[in-house]
Amino acid sequence: MKEIYRQDSLTGLLNRNAYDSDVEQLRSADIGAVVCVYADMIGLHEVNNHLGHKQGNRMLCEFADAARAFFGDDRLYRIGGDEFVIISSAHTEAQTRKQLNYMRERLHTQGCEISVGVASSESTSDLPKIIEQAENEMRREKKEYYVRGGSKRQLRGLNKKLEDILVRNQDMESLLRHLNGRYSIACMVNLRTDSQRAIMVPDYFQKMLDAHDGSFKSALHDYCERLVAPFCKDSFSLLMDYDFIHARVESVGVLQYGYTRNDGEKFLLTIFADRRSKDETMWVFSKDDLPQVELELFES
Repeated sequence: MKEIYRQDSLTGLLNRNAYDSDVEQLRSADIGAVVCVYADMIGLHEVNNHLGHKQGNRMLCEFADAARAFFGDDRLYRIGGDEFVIISSAHTEAQTRKQLNYMRERLHTQGCEISVGVASSESTSDLPKIIEQAENEMRREKKEYYVRGGSKRQLRGLNKKLEDILVRNQDMESLLRHLNGRYSIACMVNLRTDSQRAIMVPDYFQKMLDAHDGSFKSALHDYCERLVAPFCKDSFSLLMDYDFIHARVESVGVLQYGYTRNDGEKFLLTIFADRRSKDETMWVFSKDDLPQVELELFES
């Protein structure tokens, strides 16, 4: 339990609890010369916004792996969301800066940029002071990065990565995650097994799925009973006839259906065939201001 209390759950490095405790102990013990590295992952916020938190977490773990590779004998801490501290009593400042250069090169090849500050002292009693010095140096370096246009270069790189993700992902999962809020539900539905893979599912629909053990047809029936306007219920019920859906999608590739909810919001459901599987289809519910006359099944 003590180790869990001191360990960052994502990266496996020591956490803020360990950092605060160790700094105080080292300062009081005065074990001799010490070097401090203060590092920041540049652009983590932008990565999270562009590529998702999963990609941002991957970046943090890559930093942790690189830190272990080049500073494995030292104390390695993740002290905040994107900030790290390395405290070394085994290396000189010159050795530390040399290792940092190797570490930067490794991270750069992985698309990660860092700003770093380094400070040293002959006594660990000065540890709080040199940590502050290292942090100030890191912040100056980070400011210079943005002044030199680093953020624009990083943004171009992120946009290229996003394009690559969207091109690679054939069933549009990543695409839909990055589209605007008009899409309310998106699922890959297997018409043979009545199972689904959620792409974007709001809490209320997830609860319907959970209540019916993942059955998409039953959740759709629940959705119809609770949320679909009375004059649309009969046509909406056709969506639960998988044989009908399969035949129509098989013949035309894309099927669309417009309906109105109880709250007056108009929606367009688009069902796509998946050419890689005869059973799987993509269902996308989006807000769409359709005229009343189109509130029936029609071919795209």
